[in-house]
Amino acid sequence: MTTVADDPGNVPWVDSPTLTTIWQSVSDGALDGLLVMAVQSSEQDSFVHQRAGDGRGPLWWAYEFKRPQAHALFTHLGASEDMKDKDGLRPQDVFPGGKQELETFLAESRAFVEALPSVLEQTKATIAQHEADVNARFHDDSDPDESDGVELLDEEDDEDEEDEDEKADPESSLSPEIQAKIAALKAKAKELKDEI
Repeated sequence: MTTVADDPGNVPWVDSPTLTTIWQSVSDGALDGLLVMAVQSSEQDSFVHQRAGDGRGPLWWAYEFKRPQAHALFTHLGASEDMKDKDGLRPQDVFPGGKQELETFLAESRAFVEALPSVLEQTKATIAQHEADVNARFHDDSDPDESDGVELLDEEDDEDEEDEDEKADPESSLSPEIQAKIAALKAKAKELKDEI
């Protein structure tokens, strides 16, 4: 595990599931996933400072995959352009295009930075609405056995049904072998009864 002085808070360089998720979101261009991570992170900027074992992190990946909106989000949340990976490369150094393409990339990023506060607020509102909808669905004061036409099973009702099933057929809890023997004995008893 490595850390470097130019890292905010001397963050350890270690591969993690969170970094894998961030990498996947950046490489796929899944800005929504990154926005949700930013909004739900306890410290909004903490995930942008995480570094993989090679010293690279979210800002490198924004450059590498040419994702100006991800770049805007990461810099808005405090990612530094001056950080260096284990090979001494800054995030901008891994950009796969030429100088003109890099300038266009950075211009698109700056344009998106202006919209980010409202985009983050909209993301917060969407998440809050989703949570409210989920809570309303599961804490609705309506009939507890029904919800949007879908019957919800009540554990107590299930136990009562199981008790009734056991009373009706006490053999149902027995092993299949024993059930088969009982069935054979019942059949033999029926034959004997029919003979009498």
